[in-house]
This record gives sequence, structure tokens and C-alpha cells, in this order.
Amino acid sequence: MAHGSRRPFAYHGWDIEEEKVDSFNLPYYAPSATELESEIQSEGSFSLKRLEIFEVPWEACQEVRACQIVLRAISESMLASHFGGDVLQDLFPRYSRVLEDSLSREKLTVPNIIVVSLVRKP
Repeated sequence: MAHGSRRPFAYHGWDIEEEKVDSFNLPYYAPSATELESEIQSEGSFSLKRLEIFEVPWEACQEVRACQIVLRAISESMLASHFGGDVLQDLFPRYSRVLEDSLSREKLTVPNIIVVSLVRKP
């Protein structure tokens, strides 16, 4: 994680030990379609019926509120469990301000969505 995205926990008025910040991990991995196909084949229980890649429109990632809602849905329970629920009241509004600042300087990249249809092999 980049220095600027991790340190606000420790330096913006929250009473959180730096080691808690350093030990937090929000795992994320976005495989390519090729990696996904290869893994399905090597696992062997399913055959690939269909794989489609949908590109998310740039505009979707430029809307701060939408990005905040998605991140909150994904991470809120993990953040609350690791840091305690008190930090959440201020965390996401602060994240929105950081995101607004980033968006004012550059367009963010948008991940693609991969939808897969599998059939269980007999």
C-alpha cells in the first residue's frame, strides 16, 4: 500500500497504534481472463461455458460517492474488526476528500468485470 494511503490512520487524530495500521491487510487480486481460464482448467471440476469481460465506463470511477460506497461495502466489516467501529464515522468522509483530490489531478483506472459461466463436469 502506498505511504499516503496508510499513514492517515496514525496521523490524523485517531488513537490507533502504528503497528495496527502496519498489520492491516485488505487482500485484493484481479486475475486476467487467461489466468482465470487456466485455473478453471487446471482445477478440473468444471468446464468453461462462457467468459465475458465488461469494461466499466470511465464515468463510473470518476464519481466520488459511488467509489466510496463500493469501498465501504467491501471493507467496512474488516476495518471495524481490526481497528474498532469508532474510526469508521470519520474514515469514509476522509477517504472521499482524498479521492476527490486524486480525481482532480488524474483519471483513475477502472477495473474490468469478468463474468464466468461454468458447468460441473460429471
